Amino acid sequence: GGSFGDGEESVNSLKKRRLLRTIDRYLLRNYPHGDPDYRVDIVEIELYPLGGKLKNITHFEDIEL
Repeated sequence: GGSFGDGEESVNSLKKRRLLRTIDRYLLRNYPHGDPDYRVDIVEIELYPLGGKLKNITHFEDIEL
């Protein structure tokens, strides 16, 4: 639903901190000798309220955290 805003708006400061922490842990575990280049994308999947059928997909590229 849209009660929390659209997909990009719903990534609040708490979610951003959690994403950054997860990214840091992943990179430390999988790339211990240096950080590779990476970017963060958000994919917003919008469904119709009744029936849950797909209404729209939006891809936000290279989101700043």
